Amino acid sequence: VIFANDSLDTDEKTLAESGNLTHFTTTVDITPGRKTIYAFANMDKANVVGEADDTTMESILAELKEGEEWQDLTTYEIADPASGINEHLATITNSNNETEWRPADGFYIPMSVQQQVDLTTNGQNVEIALVRLVGKVKASLTNRQGSAVTVSKIEMGTFHQNVPLFEGGTVTEAGTQTYTKETNITVPANMEAATALPVFYVNETKGETPFTITLTIGGEEMSGQTVTTSIERNHVLPLALGLSNVDLELKITAQVAPIGGYPVEVSLNGPTLTDDYHINLPEGCTFTIEGTFKPNVGQKVTANLTVNLADGQPTNIVVIETTNAATIVAGHVTALSDQQATLYYEANASDNALRKTGNLVIHTVPLQDQGTEYSNAVDWLATPRWYEPIHLTTP
Repeated sequence: VIFANDSLDTDEKTLAESGNLTHFTTTVDITPGRKTIYAFANMDKANVVGEADDTTMESILAELKEGEEWQDLTTYEIADPASGINEHLATITNSNNETEWRPADGFYIPMSVQQQVDLTTNGQNVEIALVRLVGKVKASLTNRQGSAVTVSKIEMGTFHQNVPLFEGGTVTEAGTQTYTKETNITVPANMEAATALPVFYVNETKGETPFTITLTIGGEEMSGQTVTTSIERNHVLPLALGLSNVDLELKITAQVAPIGGYPVEVSLNGPTLTDDYHINLPEGCTFTIEGTFKPNVGQKVTANLTVNLADGQPTNIVVIETTNAATIVAGHVTALSDQQATLYYEANASDNALRKTGNLVIHTVPLQDQGTEYSNAVDWLATPRWYEPIHLTTP
């Protein structure tokens, strides 16, 4: 059992008190062989799930004594560490004259690591890298509307409420958590440059549903969904938000013919604030896709669509029959349910003055009774991206 604070020199203690201690080195005598090393930092405000409200991970660690029976730490969960960090964020200006948001008031990010090492020689050096228990969302907004806007609130969800103590662990009850940050950020009109929005921390979340981010701009809420469905601890999720007056709606009509033919209702969220749509279609149906731009209130412009199967997608789930740009694109889906495939679309009008590209994720579902609406799918294909654009539009 090693307590780093007990052996720091004066300079190291000064760095630790300001949250800037990046390395700690010590020497111990251990017999050769495979060992498991556990390390922790900033656990004084990390409350433990299932324990009394005032029980922190640091208080549990303080009770560990050399020579006593080992207590399995891998079963512990930490209660919503991101919320506490977000409540203590402060604005600073870095050396590049850029605004950053960091924990302040002595509130630091909890970190942990469980690492196996093989000790074979005398004087062997082992480096243990601590891992933050939370992830971070770093969004920026590009305003292409022609006039400045003010963002008064950022909201994003949903995330797990608790996190396992160590990376790779599981939580017994995931729960849900939505993070809200009040702000007052003015974003000037600029076709290319983006304005950084306040960062916020989120609990590690691994799932199959996208996250929803909502901005309140001029008193109006604007929401969009990410393609990303998971964010791991110690990772940053960068989101490039775009405010535009180019708005695209997709209309999809399905036709099924079990005995004769009848049209079915399909529900598609539109307009979407991302460039990605998702929809359920009944197994074995034919369908058509139409697009309409709404560049101004009360104005509608028919879009020319080019739709193709996205790269790497199965060719037997969805077949697009209209291969050239057209105002109506036709296709059909497999007669099997519980299949999914992603289509890539390009929509343009007015000599490309109005243009959007994105994905349409189709899920096949069992055929239902006539008149039944086929609601939106909840699962998206997770496409790993380092840079994920989300384009916002005004109502």
